[in-house]
Amino acid sequence: MLELKRILWNRKTLLLFGILILLHGAFFVFQCNDKKAITLTGDELTEYIDGYEAYVQSVQENVVMMKENPLFSNSDSFVYRNLIKTGEDYSKLTGIRPVSGENRGIVAVFQFNLSTFLILLAGVYIVLCFLAERQKGLYLLVRCTERGRTVLSLQRIGILCLGVFAAAIILFGSNYILSALLFPGCDMSRPIQSIPEFGSVIGHYSIAEYLILFLVRKACGCLFACLLLYFCMSLFRSGFCVVAFFLLMLGEYALYAFIIPTGKWSALKYINLYTYTFCGTDYAKYYNLNVFGKPLNIVGTADWFILIGTAVMVFLCLLQYARQYPRSEYRTLRIIERMRVFFSRHKPAPSLMTWELKKVLISQKGLFIFIILVYLAYSASTESNYMDFRSKYVTHWYEDFAGEVTEERVTLMHETKAKLEDDIILWEESLQKQRQYLAEHIATGKSVDMILKFIHDLEEAIQENERQITGLDVVLSQADDCLSYHLKTGRTVMLIDANMYELLFHGDKQTILRNYLYTLLMVVLVMSGIMSCEKAAHMETMLHTLYRGRVQTVLRKIAIMVGVCVIGTLAIHLVQYIQIGKVFEFTNQDALAQSVPYLRNFPLPLTIKQYIYFLYTVRILISVAMGSAVMYLSSKFGRITTLAFGVFLLILPMGLLAMRF
Repeated sequence: MLELKRILWNRKTLLLFGILILLHGAFFVFQCNDKKAITLTGDELTEYIDGYEAYVQSVQENVVMMKENPLFSNSDSFVYRNLIKTGEDYSKLTGIRPVSGENRGIVAVFQFNLSTFLILLAGVYIVLCFLAERQKGLYLLVRCTERGRTVLSLQRIGILCLGVFAAAIILFGSNYILSALLFPGCDMSRPIQSIPEFGSVIGHYSIAEYLILFLVRKACGCLFACLLLYFCMSLFRSGFCVVAFFLLMLGEYALYAFIIPTGKWSALKYINLYTYTFCGTDYAKYYNLNVFGKPLNIVGTADWFILIGTAVMVFLCLLQYARQYPRSEYRTLRIIERMRVFFSRHKPAPSLMTWELKKVLISQKGLFIFIILVYLAYSASTESNYMDFRSKYVTHWYEDFAGEVTEERVTLMHETKAKLEDDIILWEESLQKQRQYLAEHIATGKSVDMILKFIHDLEEAIQENERQITGLDVVLSQADDCLSYHLKTGRTVMLIDANMYELLFHGDKQTILRNYLYTLLMVVLVMSGIMSCEKAAHMETMLHTLYRGRVQTVLRKIAIMVGVCVIGTLAIHLVQYIQIGKVFEFTNQDALAQSVPYLRNFPLPLTIKQYIYFLYTVRILISVAMGSAVMYLSSKFGRITTLAFGVFLLILPMGLLAMRF
């Protein structure tokens, strides 16, 4: 109980996780962006629901047809066994009837990777708290008693399980509550197959049941990773273990990212700690692995891998810590120390800037924080693609009248609209006459097939022209505005389809503000100890006795701060630019920036490309200004105090401003 209170139930831990939960909720709200294709809605969802039964039946029919093919009829082959298993699995879906409903909120819950990351972070934090006796020099004393080995290890494994599962319940529970508020009306009793992304899930699960199963899988994956870290802590130094753990997850991510599902190494893509922990939605896809010629479903195989791995790690941790009698040094540590001494004799002397970079990026974990925040920005932005709502009846007019907006061009557009309206009037008069002929022919008993076809063609032509006029009105409204601006200022603007620029500059406010928050977090977390590290080591007075310690050291720190702000800001904000560019093509970048309606009142005569450079430069300058403020606070206070000031003076106001949108 005392160990539980020391690790979890204390002011520092509760404050830390309270702040993380608040930030987590804010970022989840930004993720629930209705301008992004979170999942199918409207007619597309109805089409999926109506065609689900036919889809299941078609899979079973294809299985039967392929089994009869001589190429796949060898009963000892993996392909034949896979066909048999696929037919048996899909037969379990025969009685399931998907129900249409609100799916956006619950899909956002499934796809929000920040929750999983914070669960893993909570587990790693708890494991690092287990090192308290080493940091205070009590390690040998604690290990002198059996309760300090066996009983304490059992308690700590229990605390780790409790902490990981509690974090999972709190984070996913808060996500579900927020999703229900943002997208109300989600019936959780519907089959999970009601959500298109989970149409291939084998089994009779409701959405609520599958969400609970999803939560348990995430928690088990994080628990397995943390137990692995806890075991390694008994063998190596804590700093080495953290670096090795990070490299392990990076290697697992590389296996997930670069191995194709149909390759011979596909098992390493799905029987993978990173995939299981962070990419749980991948297991909703139906896929069988070839394991010694037998087809095994990826989700079931991965479940057994994690469960067996967790049991093995619990056993190894208990065995290692229960038998870990007090001793001053381990053989592995002696080997590592000898290697360190050997390499230190032969490596070149690092420069002063290298030492400063090492303090900020390595000793204070700035590099890890930087990579994590960039990954979170990338993950949150790419979970859902942007949607192209443009109508072909609008885009083709942009193509027809592309170019500089002049009075002649606008006049031609009005004439085109008038001609379309005149055609509609003529066709409506002709349609009225044809309907009269139709009535006469019906009365006399003559054939009306030709008249009906002519009437149908006229109605189609009228509807087509009405759509053309509706699209032209959109383009004409922008052209009139451009012409008014041209006559007022004398600047020549272009008539362009500016949807992608409107979205990039201000349309997707949630993503823009979320990226600002990520940038502020990066600045506060990385820069909070840049000036206070010498003070904490009681070296500040000695440094100030030297000119290089007063001036050049500060200049190097400023250069590091500027570099971190520039690289971090670009890495985080350019994710949105790249993501929008995957859906829309950024064209006409050499046109005047005022060609975009949102930038009509922008005073400087820049091109769109120059305005993009200007926009990102301003964001960089804002980051540098925030970094300078954090550096000043760091020079006056300790790192923890600077972090607190940064959260409450910079991040919290930005979060409250973002919540308005």
